[in-house]
Amino acid sequence: MKTRFLGLLALSMAFSACNLGRDGQSLGQYADNMYNSPAIKTQGENRIAALSDSGMNNVPVQGMRTPAEGSIAIGSEPYPFSKGGGDSIEAQRALVGEQLANPLPRTAAVLERGRFVFGTYCVVCHGTWGVGDGPVVDPFPKPLSIQSTKVRGYKDGAIFHVVWYGNNAMPGYAKQIPARDIWAAIHYIRTLQKAFGPADDANAVKVDSAKAPTSTTAKKS
Repeated sequence: MKTRFLGLLALSMAFSACNLGRDGQSLGQYADNMYNSPAIKTQGENRIAALSDSGMNNVPVQGMRTPAEGSIAIGSEPYPFSKGGGDSIEAQRALVGEQLANPLPRTAAVLERGRFVFGTYCVVCHGTWGVGDGPVVDPFPKPLSIQSTKVRGYKDGAIFHVVWYGNNAMPGYAKQIPARDIWAAIHYIRTLQKAFGPADDANAVKVDSAKAPTSTTAKKS
């Protein structure tokens, strides 16, 4: 019995001797891939790339590999149209309006989402009805009323283009608002225009914010 115990102890010591460290370079490491996982850790060394690029085992390489040409990040939505500028900007908006249609159906759920997006990002400058009487106007510049003949004449794609890139003092919202939410907000803007009545070209009409359309009103219109 004593001899058997001493044999197991010697075997255990032999296995322990194989573990020469955790630097990934030790010889004799038992089950090395389990002891030193090849998985890439956040902000860690990329040994998988080293194996592929240099042919040498366990050579540390910082960061991830360079994405292949033409790769698109998860969640990104490439926009193929340039902003345009100067005398061409209106022509560019018209072009986008002809080529881009609102991909979302005009449902109660979409209108409710559009109302939320408009209330989150647009009301602060454009106001509840979109006439440019938001709470930050004065000292900040008054934006063009979405009830104007000009904006009403824009097709949905043109409005999307304005929101994506911005206009004058208005910043672009490409990084803040997903494309789907912009389209939903455009549906809601159309509802506001219909509920508002005739176009407001004077951009000076005062309205009762309490009478702004709700999701229920939008559903019926």
